[in-house]
Amino acid sequence: MPARSLFHSAVSFLIGFGVLFAACSAYYEVRVIRSDNLLKQFAYVRQESLQPEVVFFGDSHPAMDVRTDAMGGRYFNFAFPSFNLREAYLKVQFILQHKPRVRAFVVPADDHIFSVYRSEDRNFAPMLHLVTLRDVWQVYQFRPLDMLTSLATYVAPLSNPIHRQEFVRVLKKDISSLFTGELLQRDLFWDGHCQLTLREGKEWSTLPEGQREETAASRVQVQLQDPLVNQELVRALRSLLALAEEHGVAVIGVRYPIVREYQDRARLMDIASVRAVQSKLPFRAILDYQQLYDDRQNLFQDEDHLNETGAILFSRRLARDLEALLP
Repeated sequence: MPARSLFHSAVSFLIGFGVLFAACSAYYEVRVIRSDNLLKQFAYVRQESLQPEVVFFGDSHPAMDVRTDAMGGRYFNFAFPSFNLREAYLKVQFILQHKPRVRAFVVPADDHIFSVYRSEDRNFAPMLHLVTLRDVWQVYQFRPLDMLTSLATYVAPLSNPIHRQEFVRVLKKDISSLFTGELLQRDLFWDGHCQLTLREGKEWSTLPEGQREETAASRVQVQLQDPLVNQELVRALRSLLALAEEHGVAVIGVRYPIVREYQDRARLMDIASVRAVQSKLPFRAILDYQQLYDDRQNLFQDEDHLNETGAILFSRRLARDLEALLP
């Protein structure tokens, strides 16, 4: 093939690919990004009228277990599944800049909070929807590849393979709905109180005993893998505590309820090293609820998250305890 023809073919291919990618990106924007749970949370927290006094940060434990509609208007739940202490620090920065009435932060003190399990994700693209690149730079200590990957994901989400998998899943569901009439529904969604919740309630106690043991063992293996104390995450928490102290904001740690099977497996791990680090940090207090519902396993939906009934009961108890610390 002559060089000119080869060049024209290459240009035509690139143009066609660009048009297809743009079309798919537009579809992804409309069908996925605009309904994204995290971006909905970010839009909600930007409201001028939202002026909480106590703000929760962290991962799925506070995100699923804390029901602020059962606690009162002074509380706001800014936690989100899979988020680690880096994101918590960046969210704290945002709250201190925009919510002058805040008096206390509540952060997880769970045994997995410093684990390598929580340090592996270095994709900071989601946080660029809330804070600046300069803010992110202070926390993530960029590696060149992490930086390029995250920026590409922020600018063009479909450049990330995880987003492409989501695109394919949604596209298949949409095509299927043309024939079945069944619309795609998220398992995790915002309810009328801007509270993240599961669409279907579950009860841990209904699972067979063997399945409970196996599931809990698997979860512990993932969450409490060595090293249990990752120094990057310890530094992030220290920075969070220092920033809160600078602004006169109290920080309270919470260990969230977990099922008995999880506790039994966790005792085999070196959680003492985690507790030793936490004991040296300037928390106002650490509230330990891990064994709170040992005799009420029906309040869990899985090995380390409460179901809706459990979350409402726990939130009322937590509110009473926080009121005692923050009169």
